Amino acid sequence: MLYNTVNPTIPHGTNPGGKTENKHAGRQKTEGSEQRDEGTGGDPKFEKNLISGIISLILLAITDRSKEPLYGYRIWKEMEARENGTISLKQGTIYPVLRSLKKEGLLESEIRPSESGPARKYYWITAKGRGTLKIWKESWYNTRDFVEKILGGEVNE
Repeated sequence: MLYNTVNPTIPHGTNPGGKTENKHAGRQKTEGSEQRDEGTGGDPKFEKNLISGIISLILLAITDRSKEPLYGYRIWKEMEARENGTISLKQGTIYPVLRSLKKEGLLESEIRPSESGPARKYYWITAKGRGTLKIWKESWYNTRDFVEKILGGEVNE
């Protein structure tokens, strides 16, 4: 089954809540072709949803690989250590996603005292989170390979 890349928990082609989505918001038709509205550098809503979905996948993967619960800053440092300066990601970006993953039951958390400063919220992956991670990884690999084919790249194996 293909999953929506914007929200990997929703199978592709489904519409939760029955709301109508305008897939071409922010675009105008001009002489039979679609173009972005003038003055926009991209679609902020699309980019926000895409980044949130990717960060969700990454956060689940990091918490799954960890042998112990991790607090937010430590998770961000793990991400930063792997990016090699190729992606600019602000630390504050991960916290709403961590809360969302917890709300969905994919992560669990607890506040623990810290030896050097205020208490910290620690996160760890749940069994449901591991199952979801497996599905999201498959979806990611399929999506990545498809995009690579369209953009003219070669499929990585």
